[in-house]
Amino acid sequence: MQLINRGRLGKLRNTAALAQEYYKIARILKVFLFDLTNEEMLEPDDISDGSKGLWKEKLYGKQFSYYQKKTWDKIKDHYFRDPDFKTVVVIEGDTEEVIIKMLLKALGINNKDLIFLRLGGQGNFKWTKSALPIFMNPLKMSLLLILDKDKRC
Repeated sequence: MQLINRGRLGKLRNTAALAQEYYKIARILKVFLFDLTNEEMLEPDDISDGSKGLWKEKLYGKQFSYYQKKTWDKIKDHYFRDPDFKTVVVIEGDTEEVIIKMLLKALGINNKDLIFLRLGGQGNFKWTKSALPIFMNPLKMSLLLILDKDKRC
């Protein structure tokens, strides 16, 4: 829940809002107990965990911090169904995807920010073209078209 920006926190309802309130109360108690005892208490999501928070290091790596972008990305990749794609690569089919991924790997370029949209042949570009703004506008994605010079389009 710490990854949600303040504007969206206000939109939480029912049990999601209640859970966020519990986290706030637990953090307030953590600060209070530190002031009282000068001992660092566990994070709220580690209180009922027998490993005392070591699960975070196992899942997300050493130096876990909610305030690092690296951690945010790992959490999003682990829990969210779809990662944050930044570029839609429109291609004709499976072969182009395999070749492009091989080229990216050979060049040492990470392709996790790319989503491939296979047309199943260039002839299908006409109906796909009208759907492309859906990717570009609301999700702030770039678009890369890789098509051959087929006259059928």
